[in-house]
Amino acid sequence: MRLSGGYGPGMTAEKARTLRDLHLAPALLQVVNVWDAVSAQVVAGVPGTTALATASHSIAASHGYADGENIPVDLMLDACARIVAAVDLPVSADLESGYGDVHATVRRAIGVGVVGANLEDGVADGRAFDPDDRIQRRIDKSGPCRVGDRGSRGTAQ
Repeated sequence: MRLSGGYGPGMTAEKARTLRDLHLAPALLQVVNVWDAVSAQVVAGVPGTTALATASHSIAASHGYADGENIPVDLMLDACARIVAAVDLPVSADLESGYGDVHATVRRAIGVGVVGANLEDGVADGRAFDPDDRIQRRIDKSGPCRVGDRGSRGTAQ
């Protein structure tokens, strides 16, 4: 399999702008969940596909883990990196509830070329959604994440 995508600060910024524009466009944005480089390439090859999203459950299961932040974050982000490297489309990642550190997880995801994120407002042990927007407070407290924040895979911290 030839990997055609990739990432870098310029490419990631361009894909982030593309994903933002797709969200703002009047047309409904449809994304299909992928779990590895092959599924990403197959879905990206479908005419009209403009962006992809990762599926945390599928990525975890394909590595032998149950859903709900049971897969190590390093392994999850490595899977995301392989997906990004396999396609030229913007990729949004399902980052569960942030693996204990929303800001660091999002920064690391950006560092591997992910340009969007889904963060669950529940907790990893399966309890109901948190009604007091704890996740939003954690995100607000952590400060801004930007393309260029390359996390542990890049130079900027």
